[in-house]
Amino acid sequence: MADIAAATMANVGPAMSFFFGFAFLATTAGVASPLTIVAAGVAVALFGNTLAEFSRAHPSAGSFTTFVGKTFGPVSAVTTALLAGLGYIIAMASVIAISGGFMQITLHHYTGVDLPWIIWTLLLTGLSVVLMLRGIVVSTKWAGYFFGVEMLVLVVVSVAALVEHRGDLSAAPFLPSHLTHGVKGLAAGFPLAVYLFIGWENSAALAEETENPRRNVGRAVFSSVAIMTVSYILFSYATVTGFGYDVQRLGDSRIPFVDVAQHTLGTLAFLAYVGGLTSTLGVLIAGINSQARLVFNAGREGCCRPSSGTSTPRAARRTTRSSPSPRPRC
Repeated sequence: MADIAAATMANVGPAMSFFFGFAFLATTAGVASPLTIVAAGVAVALFGNTLAEFSRAHPSAGSFTTFVGKTFGPVSAVTTALLAGLGYIIAMASVIAISGGFMQITLHHYTGVDLPWIIWTLLLTGLSVVLMLRGIVVSTKWAGYFFGVEMLVLVVVSVAALVEHRGDLSAAPFLPSHLTHGVKGLAAGFPLAVYLFIGWENSAALAEETENPRRNVGRAVFSSVAIMTVSYILFSYATVTGFGYDVQRLGDSRIPFVDVAQHTLGTLAFLAYVGGLTSTLGVLIAGINSQARLVFNAGREGCCRPSSGTSTPRAARRTTRSSPSPRPRC
């Protein structure tokens, strides 16, 4: 359970998501943007409960694709997989671009070297592919290691920022009265806060390689969502406090959390850049691991469950002739 939970949180990529998403969220929701994250965490937890219950009944690499297929049939399952696959292609394309782009930003900041981001993207993607080709156990553990590094950095910077600004701490970020335009600000910031949790469903796709998935997938989902919610609240509170509750200045920052790290830790702010790099690698590995299984399951749904009245696929006919099982298997 610990491995798939770590892989799930690595897929969320708290450093990458928070670095590039919080400025817009704070500008939209205002000083009380941490309150928006609380609302998003509750919503994702409710959705996670649904995923956990489905996984308890039908643990499968297909995750949502399998649940749809069990209800509406293989055509709907494959259609769902195609639509989800298109969304994942777009999402992973952004992760791949960010991996090289953040490396370019880091090196240019500290060395003045300004190599094109595409070079770093190809190198980092190649490294991730090598890890994934070595197997799910190896790649999942490395994703977990990368996640551990980024979380350590994020927590250290957040705690240091709160300690330095301890005289300015207040409950304002958690008061509805400090939301920009009240409930409208909460509604506007809510989708952006949910975006920070993308990847929370990773555990379900690893069900077929997980010991006792009917129990452990649900536990991994809930523990991941809980840890991410508490962590994002800490990071957002530290960032808002580090900027002196000045939302305008926070929104104008390129990467607000890195600016807080530089102000708080000085030269040790380099660790924040390291956390961002390990985060993008963790997302790359964990995301592709789960999405490859969704694509695999879509093919399995299509060739293993021909609908009645249609011809049996050639591969299924060959398997049926060579297998005593009455049901075709891939």
